[in-house]
Amino acid sequence: LPDLAHRFQGLRTRQRYQKRSVRENIILREVDAVLGRSDWDRSYLWSLAPNQKYFHVDEIMRPEFYDAKWEIEGAEPYTIFTSGRVDFPKGIHVLVTAVGLLQREYPDVKLKIAGQYNKTTMTRAIESHIDGLNLRGAIEFLGWIDARRIRDEMSTSQVFAIASFIENGCNSLQEAMLQGMPCVASYTGGMCTTLEHGVTGLTFPVGDAVMLAERIRSIFEGRDLAVKL
Repeated sequence: LPDLAHRFQGLRTRQRYQKRSVRENIILREVDAVLGRSDWDRSYLWSLAPNQKYFHVDEIMRPEFYDAKWEIEGAEPYTIFTSGRVDFPKGIHVLVTAVGLLQREYPDVKLKIAGQYNKTTMTRAIESHIDGLNLRGAIEFLGWIDARRIRDEMSTSQVFAIASFIENGCNSLQEAMLQGMPCVASYTGGMCTTLEHGVTGLTFPVGDAVMLAERIRSIFEGRDLAVKL
């Protein structure tokens, strides 16, 4: 069921973006310049409008995250936090699968998911996947929460993880990094610019739940690594 729902959503998303791409190609060629913040958006602009001017301009994050400081002593062991839309492009099903693998070694592992959650074919498929892995007690849907609550949830979690299939600049990843959280992210899009593997976080191949679980496990097991990241 998760795979079928994923394919269905992917087809609808592709059709929607194909319509938008006609307008966007015109816009990209006619504007005076384009602002971006990653190697990914710069590369795709070059592929679509090679003569267009590009300027790197980072975004300012929400103020709640600049003074926050993650401390390993305040983090609940074996707790993973993620935020964003609850859908397949964000890789929620990959995270759920990784939690299922981790639960064999860490029975108390918990995944907290912050983000808009509506009952759709997609979310029902994710719930079915959770039930199939018997993970109802390990997954907590927080729904939409404000920046202050996100900051507090991050401060009490051991790892921030994002498993997106496609991203440009990922604000939730940057907010977690501002706090100093150990972060694990899929190697895709602009996240390859934001996070340097082994230095400011850990990366894993897109869609690879086994590697995601191992990256998280290395932080669970490595206090020195967690503090370094």
